[in-house]
Amino acid sequence: MLTIVIHEFGHAILARVEGMRVRSMGLLIAVIPIGAFVEPDEEDVEAAKGMPKIRMFGAGITNNIVIGLACFAVMFLLVGMATPLAVPLVQGVYKDFPAADAGLPGYSVITSINGVPVASQAEVSAAMEGTRPGETVTLTAEKDGIESTYTLTLSRWPEVLDGDHDSGFMGVYYYSAPVVKEHIGNIANLGLLAPLYLTIAPIDAFIQGNTQQLAILLADTPEQMAWKEPFPFFWGMVHLAFWTGWFNLLVGMFNAIPIVPLDGGYMMKEGVERFLERRGWSRYAPRVVASISGFVTVMLILLITMPMLVAAVRFVLMMG
Repeated sequence: MLTIVIHEFGHAILARVEGMRVRSMGLLIAVIPIGAFVEPDEEDVEAAKGMPKIRMFGAGITNNIVIGLACFAVMFLLVGMATPLAVPLVQGVYKDFPAADAGLPGYSVITSINGVPVASQAEVSAAMEGTRPGETVTLTAEKDGIESTYTLTLSRWPEVLDGDHDSGFMGVYYYSAPVVKEHIGNIANLGLLAPLYLTIAPIDAFIQGNTQQLAILLADTPEQMAWKEPFPFFWGMVHLAFWTGWFNLLVGMFNAIPIVPLDGGYMMKEGVERFLERRGWSRYAPRVVASISGFVTVMLILLITMPMLVAAVRFVLMMG
């Protein structure tokens, strides 16, 4: 809703700036999907030529992209205020290894090993250093405020992880907030490419289930217990900044595609018409505009379907 309001009212403001009357504007709250609308005077729009008309069509795109970039900047600043903790938060367990066999659930915090309190991943590693495969250890972990005790018979370290370890292996892997913060910092260092990178994260998470260590930016997760929040409702503000930035940037980029009836298409149409008009070739403008729109549409369809087509061809060849 906010994204559409930002987009549509950008058109309204630039229409007035460029001397075009606005016949009506408002919010659509009694229909699905909800949104907003702006209706410039058709005669004024038709009478406008060149850059004033292009600026009016491009105002919504500009608003969305600027707001999107600003929201992502705010999100990076907020995350920079959070302090990562070295809490031994078990993100998950390896199948068919001791922790999984003992029933240790993911997102548990290890509080003690053999009765010895531990408060960090380093302390857990130190406690496990003197153990050997085949030994039994008692592990206490807390989840959702409830402490439970588990008995684990340690195994050897698998070769794929680090088979040279002499100590016993529990079969857990941790959530490392310091590593995640460093990863987010590396994304921020991409500059203007950072928002483009972040637009992919929710899509990748939805399609492949891969959050790229960015789940904490997308929604409430148990991983938040591994961070010290600088103020109340901190993560809610982070999520608001992320999703406001994500929707605005995506809507802005989508509307910039040079396909009529998108804003980018109307901008392209006006540019082509003015370019050909100066050369006395106005009669060719509709064909050129249609050709550009058609070409871009085909390219987008190929971009979306090509991976599926390639996968289908590979499957057929393998079956053959």
